[in-house]
Amino acid sequence: MELLAQNPPEDVALSDIAAAARTSKQALYRRWPDKAALVIACIETGLASRPLPPPERSNVARDLSRLMTAAANTLTRTCTGRALFNTRRHTAYQAPARHFEDTLRFSVRQCLIASSFESHADQRADLLIGWLWLTCDAKHRAASWTLSSATDMEAEIEKVVFLVLGLAPAAPVIR
Repeated sequence: MELLAQNPPEDVALSDIAAAARTSKQALYRRWPDKAALVIACIETGLASRPLPPPERSNVARDLSRLMTAAANTLTRTCTGRALFNTRRHTAYQAPARHFEDTLRFSVRQCLIASSFESHADQRADLLIGWLWLTCDAKHRAASWTLSSATDMEAEIEKVVFLVLGLAPAAPVIR
């Protein structure tokens, strides 16, 4: 996964993946028909190891903030997320990104269902997911992603959730 996180897929040879996995190309070809299938399987396995949190159903804004923070952390703090960004624009490797989006869209709908925010749930999900891709893409391009950036990201997520729900932003917490 490290190779895919650091390089676009066309720059990673199957022999490089085999060497990193301490196996042979032949062993990889026995399991996967081509590099694309292997890359997709790696990313999907990585995403499956970081499931999105289910809604608690007590506060829609808090549920969406938790959900979007978990998704942002997966995309910005893991090799899987970096690999997903490196592969998502390549036609042969788009399946994991679509699956991630579909899972996130379903989770957003789960947060909104049976609440006063259920109307326009698809549009709200599209806004949140579009914002997430754009913001995380900017974080990937930034040379200095730090823990304080992560804290800033959580605050940014909360603001976006409030905007998408049409709520006034939460008052800042005075410590």
